[in-house]
Amino acid sequence: MTIRTVLLVDDDPTIRALGELSFTAVGHWRTLTARDGFEALAIANRGGVDVIVLDQSMPGLDGLATLHELRHAPATANIPVVMLTASVHRADIVKYLDAGADGVLAKPFMPMELPVHLEQVINGEVCVA
Repeated sequence: MTIRTVLLVDDDPTIRALGELSFTAVGHWRTLTARDGFEALAIANRGGVDVIVLDQSMPGLDGLATLHELRHAPATANIPVVMLTASVHRADIVKYLDAGADGVLAKPFMPMELPVHLEQVINGEVCVA
């Protein structure tokens, strides 16, 4: 899969800034950001998003609830979604995958490695990076 545009969803402004810098400078991708699930749904429904990197732990609409909404809307049902979380225990990973996530990226992450890890997950080379 070719990635051109990434939507990064996280309530932490530092994570959004680091992720955006990483995806833009290292991955050379257009990067959109959202601070919560509601904003993510609005952006994703506009179209043009190739992959969504979605924080699990957010106030309001958390990552799993946002994933559920994405998977049940025709405009977003087929966009790959990768969860971004510090909860990478086996049971948590199974829960994310069963809910429809395409993979998991672990927090904390190394900004210079984040785009490579995202590509590995999207291409099915790994489930968790």
